Amino acid sequence: MIKRMTALLALFVSLLVVGAGATAAQPAQAERAASDSASSVPDWDNGRPSHIGQKSAAGKALTTCPAGGCYFYAGARQTGMSPGVKSVAANFTVDDPFISSCCAYHTLMQMSLQDSMTIGTAIEWGWTRDNPTTSGTYADNHPRLFFSYWVGGVWQGYNTGFVDYAANPINVGQDLSDIGATHISHINTEKAFSVGYAAATGPSNPARWWMYYDNQPVGSIPASLIPDFDAGAAVLQVFGEVDSLDDHPCTDMSSNPPVLATSTTGARISSVTYDASAPAVNLTAITPTNSAWYNGVLQSGSVRTVRIGGGAGC
Repeated sequence: MIKRMTALLALFVSLLVVGAGATAAQPAQAERAASDSASSVPDWDNGRPSHIGQKSAAGKALTTCPAGGCYFYAGARQTGMSPGVKSVAANFTVDDPFISSCCAYHTLMQMSLQDSMTIGTAIEWGWTRDNPTTSGTYADNHPRLFFSYWVGGVWQGYNTGFVDYAANPINVGQDLSDIGATHISHINTEKAFSVGYAAATGPSNPARWWMYYDNQPVGSIPASLIPDFDAGAAVLQVFGEVDSLDDHPCTDMSSNPPVLATSTTGARISSVTYDASAPAVNLTAITPTNSAWYNGVLQSGSVRTVRIGGGAGC
C-alpha cells in the first residue's frame, strides 16, 4: 500500500541532505501535449478497415499521422484544485503491453501534475514500453521507469535534469521486468508511484521535486528547472497513452482487456491521493481518444481508481 502523503512529505524533506549522482539521456522524438477534450481530439476512427488478425502489423501500409505520431489517451483527471497540489501518489499496474514493431513509438502509463489543461508547466512520472525500431530512448522493448517535464508549453525530453538518488539501486530507466541480482520481475504487479515537492532548507539544499517508485526514492529534479510551479498543480491526470505512426494502431494500452463500466480485470491506477486540502479526491474519466479501441472507466463506487486498457484496431 502507498504511504500517507504526510509521511511522504516528511521523507521528501529528509532526503534533501543526501547526495546524488548523474543525469540520464534524452529521447530522439518529440511529444505532444495531452489535449484530449472532445473539442480538440480528432476522430481517428475514420472508417478504415479493421486490422483484426494482423496483430504483428507485418506489411501493413501506414496512413498519415502528424509529426511525432498519433496520440491516444484513456484515464482520469481532476481539475481546478486550489491550493495547488504539491504531492501525488497512486498504485499503478505494471504491464508489458504488445507494441507494434513497425508502427508505434511507445505505450505507457503515467501521472501528470499540470498548471492547466493546455500544459504550460507539467511533471510526468510513470512507466513506458518503447519501440526500439522507432524510439531511441529505451531501445530494448522492455517496460521502464521514465520521467519528463514541460516548461512554457515545451516538452523537455525524457529524464532531462533528473538527479539519481544513489542509495536506491532502482534508477530512472529501470527495466521493470528484470530487477536486481535475482532478476525479479514486477510485471503483472501493482506498485506505488509518487511525486512530491520538498521546499528548500538552506543554500545547500534547494527546493526539489522527488519521484518515488515502490515507496522508495528514485531521484529528483531541481525546482529551479520548473519555474513558477512552486505553488503546485491545478490539474492532476492519471492515464494510459499510445503514440502510433499509424492512425489505426495495432498497439495495446496496458494489459489490453476491454475496459467497460463493469470491468473487474485489466490495468488500473488506484488509491489516488494528493496533498491539497480542498477539494477532496474526485477523479472523472477522460474522454478517450477512441473508446472503441482504448478506454478508461472509474471503478464502480470509487472516485480514486480508474481502469485502463484496450487492444486498438487489431
